[in-house]
Amino acid sequence: MLALAHHLQGAIDWGLVADRAAVARKLGLTRAGVTQFVDMLLSRPLSKPGASASKLSTARSHWPSGGSGPWRMPGRGPSSERSGRGAPTNVKKADRQSRSVVSSHSMSELSYAAIASLPVSDSFFDTLRADYPGFDDWLRRKAGEPAYLARREDGGFDGFLYLKREDGPVTDVKPPFASAKRLKVGTLKVNPHGTRLGERLLKKVFDHATEQDVDEIYVTVFPKHKKLIELFARYGFVRVGEKTGPGGTEDVMVRSLRRLSGDVVRDYPLINTASRKFLLALYPQWHTRLLPDSKLHTESPDIVKDVSHTNSIHKVYLTGMKGIEQLRRGDLLVIYRTGDGAGPAHYRSVATSICTAEEVRDISTFASVNELLAYCAPYSVFTDQELRGFWTNRKYPTLIRFTYNAALKKRLTRADLIDHGVIDPNAYAGFAPISDEGFKVVVERGGIHASLVVHQT
Repeated sequence: MLALAHHLQGAIDWGLVADRAAVARKLGLTRAGVTQFVDMLLSRPLSKPGASASKLSTARSHWPSGGSGPWRMPGRGPSSERSGRGAPTNVKKADRQSRSVVSSHSMSELSYAAIASLPVSDSFFDTLRADYPGFDDWLRRKAGEPAYLARREDGGFDGFLYLKREDGPVTDVKPPFASAKRLKVGTLKVNPHGTRLGERLLKKVFDHATEQDVDEIYVTVFPKHKKLIELFARYGFVRVGEKTGPGGTEDVMVRSLRRLSGDVVRDYPLINTASRKFLLALYPQWHTRLLPDSKLHTESPDIVKDVSHTNSIHKVYLTGMKGIEQLRRGDLLVIYRTGDGAGPAHYRSVATSICTAEEVRDISTFASVNELLAYCAPYSVFTDQELRGFWTNRKYPTLIRFTYNAALKKRLTRADLIDHGVIDPNAYAGFAPISDEGFKVVVERGGIHASLVVHQT
């Protein structure tokens, strides 16, 4: 039953079916029944301790594609909704390639479950036992609390993350911390293997910190873990002191979520409203592959529970839309999913996310196709085969790299955006500037956490 739930949700995640309502129609069930069934089972651990996650991945791969009705991916919407020279729209090919994106980057499956249900006797945890005397006692004390575990397709483990909320003073570090709303990275271990798993887990840290509206995040880490320290420093953590325990002395690193440093990556996920603002439109099939909460359904996205491979910090997209080349580092992007053909674009086209531009490059600036591939993977929605084709034909010459800052809790339809003056109904829908007032509408009506929004010139 659990495999079936993942099978159903996987079909939606990969764009093989529009949403849970479409699943319900195909199976002759109510949408509420499908939602209750899937959500109830997906709230359980991904699999039993020691079991291989590949069984679930295999189950997903048998979902039907092509055909007619709700199983066919939609094409272009009305002419006013066409977003210009975006990626190609070969639907069946896109479905197959959507699946290959996951396998080509060997993404680990994340589960979020009680520590008691995790295979903590596995040798993966041995280095934690070596660093922290009493680690097994700690595991027993925390048995009922949840943690993230990253599991490879072969059943091995690559990552573990445990988070803890602390609101009082922190007295076991030097210098001590006064009371504040804090999230502590209690335990983090990553086996690096080129898939940016550390960034994926750090994204979950930021997701929780945003959801809990904390003032800062802190972590203690032994100086010998240089790669881990570099990862934290890249995203704005700074060393402020030290902590001495049975295992030795650790660095104490803190990341403030209440002020900006002036750098896009170090400030992630904060949104600086002093920046320029633009709308960027994506076709549904590419939006589904790029962003984790891209399905059209009535319930609000829960970014904390989202453990999909697409819930990453950085994204890379290729396009041929006019005007994109004017983007600069730090510009804000409101991501807009165009109509999917399942109804009027007025109500099926939606603003879904807010992102920040990191870099815009022309494909000609890469010395070779291998340099292009290295730059894009694993952040791109496109497969290596697609990227090689783009390199050859130069049809989509502009690359945008951006950070995925926030998902709108309430998706705003094209009708909402027009009615509130965010977009001009007669303007080019692919890429267009948004006024400060329009962006404020998106933030407020979209339910973005106020703590994420900062204005700093």
